[in-house]
Amino acid sequence: MIEQFRLFKRGRSQGKKIYYCEFFDETGTRIRTLSTGQTSKAAARNWSIHQITQGLVHVKKDQKFAQFAENWFIWDKCDYLKREINRRGYRRSYADIQRNLLTNYITPTFGKYKLSQITVQRIEKWLFDIRDNKIIPASKKDDKKYKEKKKASTTKANVTANRCLAVLKIMMKEALRLQLISSDPASLVKKLKEDSKNKGLLTRDEVRTLFNPQRIEEVWGKDKLFYAISVLAATTGMRMGEVQALQFKDVFEDHILVNHSWDRKYGLVSPKANSTRAISLPCYVSEVLQNIIEQQKITDEDAIIFQGKIPGQPVDHRAIVKHLYKALENIDISDSQRRERNITFHSWRHFFNTFMRGKVSDIQLRKVTGHRTEAMTDHYDHQLLEELEEIRQVQNTIL
Repeated sequence: MIEQFRLFKRGRSQGKKIYYCEFFDETGTRIRTLSTGQTSKAAARNWSIHQITQGLVHVKKDQKFAQFAENWFIWDKCDYLKREINRRGYRRSYADIQRNLLTNYITPTFGKYKLSQITVQRIEKWLFDIRDNKIIPASKKDDKKYKEKKKASTTKANVTANRCLAVLKIMMKEALRLQLISSDPASLVKKLKEDSKNKGLLTRDEVRTLFNPQRIEEVWGKDKLFYAISVLAATTGMRMGEVQALQFKDVFEDHILVNHSWDRKYGLVSPKANSTRAISLPCYVSEVLQNIIEQQKITDEDAIIFQGKIPGQPVDHRAIVKHLYKALENIDISDSQRRERNITFHSWRHFFNTFMRGKVSDIQLRKVTGHRTEAMTDHYDHQLLEELEEIRQVQNTIL
């Protein structure tokens, strides 16, 4: 086993000799020599050990970023993911996104550098280069159409840059924890300002017009499936993936259970942030759901309520969005108006949170929406089963 340090005395003209310490990396290569300032060997040894254990001197080989990043965010290989999955859960699709940012934006820039060579200045230059579209993703290097499109648009550049920075921050923080670096330069870099538009909301009158039981065919067409999907989201605050993943066994007369979300790549997965929960159902929406169950002739407990064309899979998210936007046009909200108001399917979640806020306690509201903090509930502002009845009474007033 290679010793991490070696002590030796160095003479001086007067007084006792001082111990110096030579530090070695894991290959046996000398890293640096420092004065311990100590005259006793025991004290010098304690000083040297302290330097190593506190990360003041790093004795592990200074590897290149590309080597460090080799298995990062690969589901069955990444040590960081294995630890986080056990601690708080981690969505595989999110890990895929992080891996994609790593391979397309981060490793191409920092892969050639040793971890200790990654500085605040290099990170900030890289961040600004992404913002200014000077960095083309590795997977798009030969795509001329992509390059031209990026030249013409900079609206999402800051968002992309910040997502990349968030991934790099995770990795450099872990490198510091593993004592591969003595300081974390990424922690000193601030994210860029994002000029994101607030999610738009429909007015209560518009919502009632959109879901008017007397105008379902006129507004939504003959298939009530897409009507049911949107009315459920609007009155429960469920995310699209949670609506898609709803199973027969999770639907009751006065409430539903959110046990899964639908992932476009991995199918049924846990809800975001593991936010399994019970949500009360307004009387009218309960009837709508029961009609869909009868229409679909569902009897299997594991069957998905909003079945798509492919057996065992829900209706496609693009079809859900398409029918919502068409219905909005049918109540005189044009495509240009919708875009200007920034109304999307996710607006239902904001609408529900805003409508319910102040009518029930924030604690109750977070239980229903699956928000983990008061700050997240504030972001959306513009359980027991016995607690759900109070919420249900308020839900009944939405439509």
